[in-house]
Amino acid sequence: MCHAHDAASQESAAGEVATRSESMVLPFIKLGLLAVKQAAKPVANQIKSSALQSEMLKRAMIRMGRQIDYNVVQLNRVADGLAFLKRERVPTLTEKDALTKGSDFLAELVVYGVSAGVLGAEYWISSGKAKKAAESKAKRKAEKEAEAVRNEQKQWSEFERLSSQLADVQGRLQAMEELERSRRATTWFGQSR
Repeated sequence: MCHAHDAASQESAAGEVATRSESMVLPFIKLGLLAVKQAAKPVANQIKSSALQSEMLKRAMIRMGRQIDYNVVQLNRVADGLAFLKRERVPTLTEKDALTKGSDFLAELVVYGVSAGVLGAEYWISSGKAKKAAESKAKRKAEKEAEAVRNEQKQWSEFERLSSQLADVQGRLQAMEELERSRRATTWFGQSR
């Protein structure tokens, strides 16, 4: 019993050390993820400037910028309680303004994409940690229940052994009482009283 308790204590201590080391690593992971988020802005700006250099991306950014402007105009009209305008009636942005809006949108899309990825990674890490904690708790509970079952079996075994010894002692006592009665019934010289 004492050896099982010592082993359980050692396993518990090892689990606590592992949990402490994991919790010490977590701030470094969070700092790393924060660094990734901070690096996203310069990367987004680099993508934005590259888009301005490439003719194909430039055309795509102009289309995207004009579409964003069209959507903003229509949403503002709806917010003001006005009807939608036909596409022809919405003023078209100049190429320079459309390119700026489109490339800004692309840069923000990169930043938000990276942020969403970082949030997903943080969620994945924390859910994995929670899952490990739940598994560890379930394991400890199962070990306690198994120990309780072993303890109960040991107690029943001990109870049965003691019950058997008690029955043996009672049988011997009864035999001794009968022997004593038979002795009292006879005299010293083999005659009954």
